[in-house]
Formats: sequence, structure tokens, C-alpha cells
Amino acid sequence: MVRNKGRGGWEFPGGKLLPGETPEAAARREVMEESGASLGELDVVCTYVVEKDGRLSHGMVYTGAVTDWGQRTDTGVIGDVALFPAAPRDVSFSDGFVELMFRMHLEAGP
Repeated sequence: MVRNKGRGGWEFPGGKLLPGETPEAAARREVMEESGASLGELDVVCTYVVEKDGRLSHGMVYTGAVTDWGQRTDTGVIGDVALFPAAPRDVSFSDGFVELMFRMHLEAGP
């Protein structure tokens, strides 16, 4: 997980698609930029649509194993990187998403 400097809490890496980029490529890029991690095979957890202020935002959530650690490049927004065995208490968003992802991971087993 990454600690967002502006929001002050822990969250999963993420961001927006660059022109011509696939969602999977964007997920890999965002994880590398924000955490320095390279990922193996990715599995889609879910897709979602959020409506805010009359605008729709579409997204995908992936899971995957870290295969290597390199140098992160997004040091302006991200303050720290850490691995957690369970959901941390100080998350950026209070919508229950982080807790749900950890619960699903634990229930799925190794």
C-alpha cells in the first residue's frame, strides 16, 4: 500500500489511463510509479462505475503478486510504501473498500 501525502492515509496504488493505454498496463505503471513494485500475472477483482457531480468514472481493480522491487518515481504525491498483513487503521478513504479487499484476500487463502 502507499501513503498519500495529501490525504494522509494508506491506499492502494492507482490512477488514470494514459492515451492508448490498456487498463492492465495502467495498473502496472501506477503500481511501479507509486511503489516501485513489478507485478506478475494480474487478475481482475472487479470493475466499477462511480457517479459524482453528474460525471461517471469507470475503473478496474486488479490483484497480483509482486515479482520485484525497484525505484518508485512518484515521490511528489506518495510519501511511503508498506506491506500489511491486515487492513491498516489509517486509510485515506472510509468507504470500507480497503477492508473488503483484505477480507476477500484472507478468505481466498494462499
